[in-house]
Amino acid sequence: MYFDKNNTYITEDKSVIFDLDKMDFYELNSSYYKKFQDIYYNGINNDKVNDKEYKEIFDTFFNNRTSYIKHNKRLKELDYIKIHVSNTCNLACKYCYANQGNYGSQDKIMTRTTAKRISDIIISKFSNISNITFFGGEPLLGIDAIEEICKNLSEKNIAYNIITNLTLIDDKVIEVLNKYNIKITVSVDGPKEINDFNRVFKNGKGTYDVIAKNINILQRKGMIPICIEGTYTENSAAKYTRQQIASMLYDDLSIKTISILNEKKSKQENTIQDISINEDELKKEVNFTFDNIAANRFIFLDDIFLIFSYFFSKTFMHYFCRAGIEFVSININGDIYPCHLYINKVQYNMGNIFSNEDLENENKYTCVRNKMMELNKFKIEKCSKCIARFWCKQCLGSQLTDDGEMKLNFSEFECNLRKKKTVLVLEKIAELQKKGLLNEIIKTIYEIQSEE
Repeated sequence: MYFDKNNTYITEDKSVIFDLDKMDFYELNSSYYKKFQDIYYNGINNDKVNDKEYKEIFDTFFNNRTSYIKHNKRLKELDYIKIHVSNTCNLACKYCYANQGNYGSQDKIMTRTTAKRISDIIISKFSNISNITFFGGEPLLGIDAIEEICKNLSEKNIAYNIITNLTLIDDKVIEVLNKYNIKITVSVDGPKEINDFNRVFKNGKGTYDVIAKNINILQRKGMIPICIEGTYTENSAAKYTRQQIASMLYDDLSIKTISILNEKKSKQENTIQDISINEDELKKEVNFTFDNIAANRFIFLDDIFLIFSYFFSKTFMHYFCRAGIEFVSININGDIYPCHLYINKVQYNMGNIFSNEDLENENKYTCVRNKMMELNKFKIEKCSKCIARFWCKQCLGSQLTDDGEMKLNFSEFECNLRKKKTVLVLEKIAELQKKGLLNEIIKTIYEIQSEE
């Protein structure tokens, strides 16, 4: 049962209570459960305060709750930048939302001059950056710009990532990726029959065999990609579930973190709904995620794992999306946007790295950042009282209206599904704890992530 006034959840068997403000959980006995309910519905008085159990329950779950809300609302500084080193792509994926990688602009690859300027700006203006992802288009087309940025930032402690179709591996690419320890996420949509339906070269030929060969080349050099990121399309859904695709990808490619995301569509089109909408099917999804971790196979980056990881990392997702608040994107011309989905939308331009005026007064940057911060879970009544609020996310950039306004578009189905998933994960955590398996699951996750 969820208690929204103090953001706590008690399991069905009344044996465990989760504090979703502090991200902690505790065992309950029948006496504590009854006294918790008494305080929740009837309040506390002097007689109850003098009772040791009442006082302990009150101090733990009811007293001074606003301080945790304030802590959870604390604004993080910008710590992550996504850099578009290429505005073109060597593939012709049929579902590409970026107009074959150029976002409706001219095909172009970032110059070393722009890359050097970005490095200088990171050092002078964005000194707290700890993570950079290279993006495109196809970012390996911009390997010279990647090398320039990493070389100029070599004295900073920055983790580098790249999201790539991995069809363009040569000696220079391997040298740069290895030298700067750039972690690789590979775009693969599924086994050959699924991947090659949509992810094709410009001549229409499928990409799976080339990708698999290049993964093997990297693995033999000890450069194991950290993640597969696939797109789940209507064609995929007609044949396999996300879980089936993830299992096949792991069996074929031996990469231990896998994400399968819905195809991005225009706001007029419906996205693919989860096939599993009843509780029994959702329980199977929960078990799938944890069974694969327990077997030391792979981490499936779905909502189930997200809920688990946010809880144990004590992460509270204050906004629906970090874009423009905790991370930004910089395109090949040096324009700054909240993320790649806002590129070329003028009202979301946060400035340009070559404009001293933009960098000095920061008016554009601050204005857009404040706009992104307006969509805040604490300002929406139904969200502020929702069990899923600590992890719930939504891609705002994919839901922009024709005039560029951001609009939350949660259906009742989506909200109820996220609530149900949250409950099932909390129940699973309690189950694993009772069986003495929880610490082993956490240890295995750590080991899998440490291998990456």
